[in-house]
Amino acid sequence: MIEPYQALGLVPTMRGIRHRDEIATNLEHLSHLIKAASWLSSLDLPVRLIAVPEGALQTITNSGTISATATTLDGGTQNAVALDLGAATGGVTLTNTGAVIGDILLGSHNDIVTLNGTASQAATITGNISFNGGIDTLTIGDYSTVTGAITERGGGSVNVTVGSGTGGGTLNLTNTTTGLNVGDLKVLNGGTLNIAVAQA
Repeated sequence: MIEPYQALGLVPTMRGIRHRDEIATNLEHLSHLIKAASWLSSLDLPVRLIAVPEGALQTITNSGTISATATTLDGGTQNAVALDLGAATGGVTLTNTGAVIGDILLGSHNDIVTLNGTASQAATITGNISFNGGIDTLTIGDYSTVTGAITERGGGSVNVTVGSGTGGGTLNLTNTTTGLNVGDLKVLNGGTLNIAVAQA
C-alpha cells in the first residue's frame, strides 16, 4: 500500500520573455515557489506531487530520478504517470541523463525526447512514452535505454534514432497492442532495437 502524501497545485506568475536569457526569471520564480509550497505543506504529510499550469514548463532536464508508482485500480489496471505534459501549449523538450520510471504523456506539438548517459550513469526511461500529434523525435544516445510502448495517439509521427557511439543505446519496444507511426528509424552503430511481438 502506498503511504499517504500531499499533492500541490501551483499558480505561478509567469513573466513574458523577449530574449532567451530572460527565461531564468521564470525558472527562479518557480523554484522559490516550489520550495516554499513544499516546506509549508509537508508538516503532516510529505509532498510527492507538484502540478504547474500548462505552458509553465516546456523544457525539462532530468539528471536524477523521476518516479511514479500506483496501486492496482478496481478494473485491475494501473496508471503510473511520471510526467504529464499533455496540456503543453508548445513543443516540449525533455532531456534525460538520469532515470524516469513511469509513463510520459506529451502534447500535440513537435516534442523532443533525448537520452544521453555516461559509462558511470546510464540514462533510462522505464515506462510508456505517449506522443500526441506533430512530428516528434526520440533519440536514445550513448549508455541509454528506453523500455516501454511508444505511441502516437494524435496521428503524427515519431522519428526514432537509437545509438550514437561507443556506449550504444537500446530501445526495448513493447507495443504489443498498439502500432507506432514512425517517420524515420535509424539504428546506428552500437544501437540495439528489441521488439516484442504479440499474437493477433
